[in-house]
Amino acid sequence: DSEVGGRHMKALTKAVGAAFSSASVLNASFRKRTGPLGLTEEMSGLDVLKVRRAYQTIVFELRNPELIATLGRATLSICDELSKQRVPTDDPENLCVFLVLFENPLLLGEHRTSLF
Repeated sequence: DSEVGGRHMKALTKAVGAAFSSASVLNASFRKRTGPLGLTEEMSGLDVLKVRRAYQTIVFELRNPELIATLGRATLSICDELSKQRVPTDDPENLCVFLVLFENPLLLGEHRTSLF
């Protein structure tokens, strides 16, 4: 049913916008294991394959223009937040947000127009 699919896409778009614009959510997401993080400078605890799969699904598999635009706006928002140093970078736990962002395909030249 297209109405149900539309509602699901709208809910997904809202969730992507909220999650990918929040440093605290991205820092806590895509973890290799649950429990105490025990992060160090050498070990981020981030499952980079999960991050790549999420971006692959959002950008290349679903290919929904509204969803991609929402991810683009969320990316700009979090970059703005990070540029204003609202996220302390001296704690390894806060560095995962950067690793997640570096995997974002919208930051690559061919997809950069989705950010504006």
